[in-house]
Amino acid sequence: MNLKEMMELMEAKELKEVKDLKELVLKQGSNVLGVQSSLFELEKNMGKKDNKDELELKIIELEEKTLLLEKEVKNKQRDPEELQIIRQVLLKIIEEKFTDINRSMETKIQQIKNENSQEIASLKQIIQQKDELISSLQETITKNYEEMLTLKQNINQANMKTNGIIQSIGMKLNEVDQDFGQKIQGLDQAMRKTDNKCKDLEDRIAKFDINGSDQLNKIEEFGKTLQNLIDEKAKEKEEKKLQHSQLLSIQTDFNKKVSDLRNEFFNLHHDQVEKIKKVDDLNVTIKNSVDSMKVELKFLNSSTFKKGSFVNIDNEWKVTTKYPCCGTKCVNTESPYGTCKSRNGFIQLTTDGTIRYIKCAEGKVNKFPLITAANQFKKPVNCNVFSLFYFELKLKLEEGITSDQKSLAFGLANNSDTIKMWPLSSIIHYQMQNENIPQSFTLENFTWSDDDVVGCCLIYPPSRVENKMPYVFYTQNGKQICKAIVLEGNNNYYQPFIQVTGYAVETNFGHDLDAKPFSFDISKHLVAEEFYEFY
Repeated sequence: MNLKEMMELMEAKELKEVKDLKELVLKQGSNVLGVQSSLFELEKNMGKKDNKDELELKIIELEEKTLLLEKEVKNKQRDPEELQIIRQVLLKIIEEKFTDINRSMETKIQQIKNENSQEIASLKQIIQQKDELISSLQETITKNYEEMLTLKQNINQANMKTNGIIQSIGMKLNEVDQDFGQKIQGLDQAMRKTDNKCKDLEDRIAKFDINGSDQLNKIEEFGKTLQNLIDEKAKEKEEKKLQHSQLLSIQTDFNKKVSDLRNEFFNLHHDQVEKIKKVDDLNVTIKNSVDSMKVELKFLNSSTFKKGSFVNIDNEWKVTTKYPCCGTKCVNTESPYGTCKSRNGFIQLTTDGTIRYIKCAEGKVNKFPLITAANQFKKPVNCNVFSLFYFELKLKLEEGITSDQKSLAFGLANNSDTIKMWPLSSIIHYQMQNENIPQSFTLENFTWSDDDVVGCCLIYPPSRVENKMPYVFYTQNGKQICKAIVLEGNNNYYQPFIQVTGYAVETNFGHDLDAKPFSFDISKHLVAEEFYEFY
């Protein structure tokens, strides 16, 4: 139950108690008016029948008659003893008459008292009920005060749980509670005054005695005192109602301030949480970026990055018809294991993948065929390392082949670019984007033997590395024999090829490096800036 509901409940109880008190006072006033009417009637009856003044007047008249009688006796010169007897007789008669009148007067007074005893008892009962009602009201106020103290403790406990933002409101509440306590103490003092007045009324009622007009004045004074008490209670009620209204207003303002502070605190807390969340997200983003940069830096500095990762592709040679053996193209991809029916010199593929060259018959021509790999070397996507494609050719001169009958060219090509090495001429030439005139350079200090092992290596940079192009270099007998050749043209894919006459060629695409390793150790090839010193 909050303070507002408690105030409304207290106000409803007090309104009912005041209403009951008013009804009781009205009833008491009616009884007092009844007593006043009875007293007026008593005085009226006493005036009609045996008034005290009338009795005294009769006694005076009797005494005057006695004196006249004495004068007459004196005039008649009665005997003194006789006069004394007469006087005694008269006095006895007067005494008896006065006794009868006095007895009758007391009887009537007692009768009046008996007749009004019920009204007096009723008035005492009303006063007792008033005292009980006042006591009940005091208990209610005490209970409400205790509940208010309990509420104060609850508010204090709530304030202890509230953070520093609403400490000032807690101090304000304490001031309000102190002011309320002082006002409650004022009410207690007022109630004590009321109790004292009620006790005084009880004492005065206990001493109440009806003796004519004096008692009527006392009753009127009692009525005025009672009315003053009613007025004071009404005034106290108004003051208490005003205090309750002020307390309710203070509580409403307090609740509003607390609500505003809580909303402000919630908004601040929400904004703070959002800011912290943004900072955390930013920290996570920065951390991820830093971690990524660290990984990349570590990767760039690692030997793994500097070393190319070999891409193993299952591959084989296919005979093209670009440079056929004869007009019938009898040796082709569908029939690579035969010989030229026209007996021209041409290659022959064996089942183990070796390329043989069949020398032409007398009077025929040794052709220079083109053989391409079945699968291309394609540019990797989302790759974090240097990708290395490589193949080697182990040469052996066929029997009966003279120096003018042997020739060899091999390399990489696509639909617009060609990179080709001529070992017997110590020349490498390349043509990019279908240039009309190919470029070439001569290999210095290069020597050739008919049983050499030569190779061609293609290196693609990682996807994340920008401004770096793929490059090609050649090997001989396990060593790199030239600087790298940058591939600036269409570099999405390249296809290995070979053109040969007079040589048997054993090809190694790296299918099983454990059983048949390359002559060139690809694991030791480091990607360094020196290899980007291109021709």
